[in-house]
Amino acid sequence: MSRTLSDSGAAPAPPAAGRWDARALTAGLITILFWASAFAGVRAGLQAFGPGPLALYRFGVASLALGAYALIARIPPPPLRLLLPVAGVSLVGITAYHLLLNYGQQTVPAGTASIIIAVVPVMTALLSLALGQERLSRMGWAGSLISLGGVLLIVLGRGQSLDFTGGALLVLGSALASTLYFVLQKPLLAQLSPLQFTVWSLIAGTVPLLVFLCRGCCRSGVRHR
Repeated sequence: MSRTLSDSGAAPAPPAAGRWDARALTAGLITILFWASAFAGVRAGLQAFGPGPLALYRFGVASLALGAYALIARIPPPPLRLLLPVAGVSLVGITAYHLLLNYGQQTVPAGTASIIIAVVPVMTALLSLALGQERLSRMGWAGSLISLGGVLLIVLGRGQSLDFTGGALLVLGSALASTLYFVLQKPLLAQLSPLQFTVWSLIAGTVPLLVFLCRGCCRSGVRHR
């Protein structure tokens, strides 16, 4: 985002409303690319691992990498007053989201899961609207209703098996978790840098997944007796 100072040394002028920030747009496109490919990756990973262990392995590796980076870059943890809010938001947006998605994708194809998750921006806009954070135009309302209607058709399965419907509902639950994560992190990002929040939120969301490591160790111990 370009910033300019006036000759009098005044604060930087805010960006014009409605204009795209190049860095934000680039980051968004990269996020969409990796996010879209994740569904096929999860589906493939479920062929070898259970839903819980798969989430643990993914975020275990990511936490180790980001934890090492945080030490090198000296990214401090959130202050004590924000530890609980960050942990709570992460429990919803990291732990719950990925567990629901993984369990749902046991019966839901990657393409279907990606379509259901595509409702997240709509749900985020509606929740932000309810909280007074966003405003929707008539076109926004129309697009939201069409998107929600399409997701409803997918969830119902149009006569397909109940297993599919149950899996689709789990994926829809993960979409709700992601929506809450995006909305609830906004006040936290006013007090933490985006990188600081991302690093420690991911690590905090990984901690509850360690239960699958404990379960695996217990099962291994029982087998060796």
